[in-house]
Amino acid sequence: MKRTQIYLDEKQTKKLELLAAMAGDSSSALIRRAIDEFIAQQESKAKQRKKKVADILGSFSNSWKDDDNRSWADIRHSFDRRLHEWGV
Repeated sequence: MKRTQIYLDEKQTKKLELLAAMAGDSSSALIRRAIDEFIAQQESKAKQRKKKVADILGSFSNSWKDDDNRSWADIRHSFDRRLHEWGV
């Protein structure tokens, strides 16, 4: 484990100390748990974004196969529209 220093304001410090006392744990343990949960959430969001992009690219490549005569501008417009629809 690596020692890290953080700065908390007075309100955060008091609430953290209270939660730690209620949980029968240290403030450091609560902070580590909170960081683990935050990292897990961010990793989950990143996986969801990657899946969206893969789905978009998959649908894009399938639609391209349907019509080989489309112009690059049409293909790009279709791709941009799908990105927008998926919120990417």
